[in-house]
Amino acid sequence: WRASATVRSARSSTAKRALDSRGITLRRCKEKFHRKKSTIGEGTYMLFAIYLAMTGLFVLLGVVFAAGKGTGLIAGYNTASAEEKENYDKKKLCKAMSRLMFALAGCWLVTASSEIFKKIALLWIGLALFLIVSVVGAVYVNRATKIENHGTKI
Repeated sequence: WRASATVRSARSSTAKRALDSRGITLRRCKEKFHRKKSTIGEGTYMLFAIYLAMTGLFVLLGVVFAAGKGTGLIAGYNTASAEEKENYDKKKLCKAMSRLMFALAGCWLVTASSEIFKKIALLWIGLALFLIVSVVGAVYVNRATKIENHGTKI
């Protein structure tokens, strides 16, 4: 044990001498390494850009659906037979999907704000909202867009 401690101390003193011989002291190296970093790093910008890109994607889809287009982008509707498509009001479907896309964009903005304010709670709130809005929105879109037949929904 003593021999290994002596070797370790010899190695560390050799390293200190080597650093000192090049004009760099160990203290300056430590100061350089432990210098306080800026509050917003490169990784933060990248995450923020990804969050904003997702928000932009949902806003773009919301605009497309608000214009009454894009029913081919709706999973299930685009593969449905013509008879099944008759059970849905296309205009109501696009309007409901537009609302859903804008709500999901809002959830991503909450998530993006977690990078600005450096609060992990905002990240979890945004992700939970996204999950809840997705599930509730899917049920809403399915129920609200069916055509009523003699007072009962099909």
